[in-house]
Amino acid sequence: MRRLVFVLAALGAFAQAVLLGVVLYVLSAVIGAYSMSMGELDPTQAQVALQVLAVVLVAALVALAVLLVVAAVRGRALNRTTRVLLVAGLVVQGIITVISAVVIGPVAFAITLLVFGTLLGALLVEPERAAIGSRTSGR
Repeated sequence: MRRLVFVLAALGAFAQAVLLGVVLYVLSAVIGAYSMSMGELDPTQAQVALQVLAVVLVAALVALAVLLVVAAVRGRALNRTTRVLLVAGLVVQGIITVISAVVIGPVAFAITLLVFGTLLGALLVEPERAAIGSRTSGR
């Protein structure tokens, strides 16, 4: 069961990374195309900031997806790095879920909430009892 949850969470994190990267890149292109400025700032600064944000978020979410797949393949519990990335991914996903509920609509809200649930499930899933017993028996 834990492996399935890890794989589903990895798929959700990867899909989130792709979609978030595309949305931020398109938003950056729109700002550049219309020469929008916010508070008399240069629009290229906003473009660069959005592109950097897109790269950082996509890299972190893809790394989270890879670490979740590795944990699923090895059948082990999550390590510290994966848990930190998972908590950060949950925060980002929570923000995206609220924004999608307010701006996009109920279908997008349901999908983002499903991804949030899989990420939370990966964080909270417990190891199987056989794995716990083998560690305590000294083998």
